[in-house]
Amino acid sequence: MARVVVPPVRLPWREERAAVTVRLVVDERGVPQAVEVAGLVSTELRELVTAAVKQWRFSPATRQGAPVSARVVLPLNIVAR
Repeated sequence: MARVVVPPVRLPWREERAAVTVRLVVDERGVPQAVEVAGLVSTELRELVTAAVKQWRFSPATRQGAPVSARVVLPLNIVAR
């Protein structure tokens, strides 16, 4: 499971350790698109995770050697530091 570190001053205390699922599409360039955060978390945490994931870059999936877009589901543990 991947970890996302966000500033603790931005998180309500009950969300300093939270688990979410991020659904997204990784396009053929490895850029995240259509990022959605699922889980019982605040709007603020949902926005922070979405903003963080949109900055990430991935290796795209390939089909017959050519890069293609693919749907991805990522379980994440949120840890405040």
